[in-house]
Amino acid sequence: MRLFANPHIMSLSQLVLLAAALALAGSAGETAAQEGPPGITRPVVLPPFDPHASACAAPTGLTNLLAFAQDNERKFMQGVAQGLALAAKDRGLEYQVSHANNDPALMIEQVQHILSAKVGALVAAPIDAPSLSHSLQQVIWSGAYVGTVVPPPAISLLNAPQYLTGKVLGDKAAEYIKLLLGGKAKVVLLTHDSLQFLAPRFTAMRDSLRDMPGVVIVADISPLTVDEAGGHRDHAHHPARGPRCRCGAGG
Repeated sequence: MRLFANPHIMSLSQLVLLAAALALAGSAGETAAQEGPPGITRPVVLPPFDPHASACAAPTGLTNLLAFAQDNERKFMQGVAQGLALAAKDRGLEYQVSHANNDPALMIEQVQHILSAKVGALVAAPIDAPSLSHSLQQVIWSGAYVGTVVPPPAISLLNAPQYLTGKVLGDKAAEYIKLLLGGKAKVVLLTHDSLQFLAPRFTAMRDSLRDMPGVVIVADISPLTVDEAGGHRDHAHHPARGPRCRCGAGG
């Protein structure tokens, strides 16, 4: 199987996203009901990409349909859905979206339906990554492509340098506090520390604010749902919320 890999720039997240790809190489012919290999479960240094290696055989029995398992309707996910629709149109694929509305059990049911329908490609934005992982593995073992927004298992995934992302956000918050609040603020952090792949982003935010003597983090909250409603609900009802709380940060 041909894999695009450069060991000189390979990050842990990039290694993890290739886990299912290696699993797929030996299991494209298996049926969805069969269990397959787990893929890469620890850091591995991959060899450089070999453009002369033989390509994989295309899986059979799958439909030319791209499905998107969408967690909720926040603007970022609306953008992802729009981009996937355009990509499917460009490539002559059918496209469908399943809206789980922040319900992890419903998303599992929807992915199982996608598996049964022998869909050729699935992109998922997991609500609860651990509970969805086995269903995604089953889709991979069927021979279909699986991509995810951040957490594995997947053949490829969407991610970003999380610490650097958090540092940009944290530095901007620090700049705002210095310029507009005189260097003093009570801060509420809205995080997603429960997902290990995003946790470095919020570590960076705390680092950006740590050396500011006039800043006090009065609340550090991980909303139950990753959308505006979840952040507003937890922020608005938190005891630290009030007229003297001058700054909120999240990402």
